Order: sequence, then C-alpha cells, then structure tokens
Amino acid sequence: MLIISIPRSASTSLLNGLSKIMNLPSEPIYKKSGKSPRRKVKGYDLLPHSGCRQYSPEELTKSVCSKTHIYRDHVLPIQEHRNILMQIPMHLRRVVVLKRPAEECYASVLAREGTVPTPIPTNIQQPVMDQYSRFAANLESMFPESDGFLHVNYHDLIDNHDWWIKRILDYWGFRYPLKDKYMLDLFHISDRYLETENYKKTYTGTLYEKIKEIKLPGMEDFYIGTQPGPGWKKM
Repeated sequence: MLIISIPRSASTSLLNGLSKIMNLPSEPIYKKSGKSPRRKVKGYDLLPHSGCRQYSPEELTKSVCSKTHIYRDHVLPIQEHRNILMQIPMHLRRVVVLKRPAEECYASVLAREGTVPTPIPTNIQQPVMDQYSRFAANLESMFPESDGFLHVNYHDLIDNHDWWIKRILDYWGFRYPLKDKYMLDLFHISDRYLETENYKKTYTGTLYEKIKEIKLPGMEDFYIGTQPGPGWKKM
C-alpha cells in the first residue's frame, strides 16, 4: 500500500496513524532502498526532501502491491513513474495521493526550525517555489482519480480526518475495528498544529472523553472522531 504525497502535506502523520490503526509496519520508500544514491530528476532537483527522487519499477511495484507494509513517499509526478504504476492492474493499484497547495508547502518548509540544514538561498527561492508548483499541478495529471488513484486534500484531512481515515481504509479493503482507546492524537498533523488557535478552538477538553462519549447506532466499535463526515455509512 502506498501514499504518494507532495512534501509538507502531513504524510508522515497520516502514515504513522494508519500504521497504528492497521497494526502494520510503515516506512518511506527511500529508506527501504538502502544506500542507493538519490536519483534526482530535472525540474524537481531543488526540492529539499530526501524522498523526491526517481524510483525503480521494483521499488514502486512492491510498495503498491504490499499487503503487509504501508509505504509513503514524495514520488515525483513524472511520466516514468506513471508508466510503472499503470502497469499494475487497477484492482491492485490502490494508491493514495495526498495534496496541498504549493504555496503552503513552500511556506511550511521556510517555517521549519532546526530540521533544515541551511535556509533556502535567496537566489533560488523562486525556482524552488516553481518546483513545488510543478509538483502540485502534475499530481493531477500523472496520478488522476480517473485512473483509480484516491486523492486526499490536506485541509480536508485536518478538518474531517475521521471520515478520510475510514475512506482510506475502505479504499484499501480494510475493515479494522476501532476501539475507543484510539484518540484523535493519531491523526493530528504535528505537535505544532496542536498548539495553534484553530486546534484549541475546535478541540477543547479531554480528547479521550470526547471520543469515548461519541456513539452512533450499530457503529460503536468503528467510529472515531468528533463529527461524522458527509457520506458516512455503516461498514
């Protein structure tokens, strides 16, 4: 199972949350590649993320078709990667595509503290922004929903994470019983997000108590979160 994501779209948090829920190991593709050198691609070579590289047919195919691991990476939206993925039959090509506006991804990189070795030099800031824009636009054309890819928007995931987690589980064919011990913490984007005014305004009080008290008829073991999303239905 594979999540393709534009950088800075909460993909690591989503990966970790799904891993805990599904009780499956998870990791970025590039980490399972061992010490293989990063294969940079022209047009994306300025992006400061280890996962932005060209992957082999074996790496992508094994990641998509695995039922024992969940993989995530910034798989570049290039024709070579599309050709590999389209060779996989659609019933096995269950790939989640996590999207976020390019300008927000770029701003998020600039706002990181202590995790980027050096700031993006002034003379290449616009070219870097252009590469984020190219990434965001080409996700739509290279991995379209019409070819069976499941698109998830960053803000939808934050605002309605309970519904989208269930949607992804459905898409991957999982019916995993969720008990009230699972808390919204699994899906929140980062510790920094927990401190924002938006979070404090939306989720006040004890998270555990909020979830524990939510009951929908016939769905007590499956529902998590604070509000059911549109289109919610019994599994």
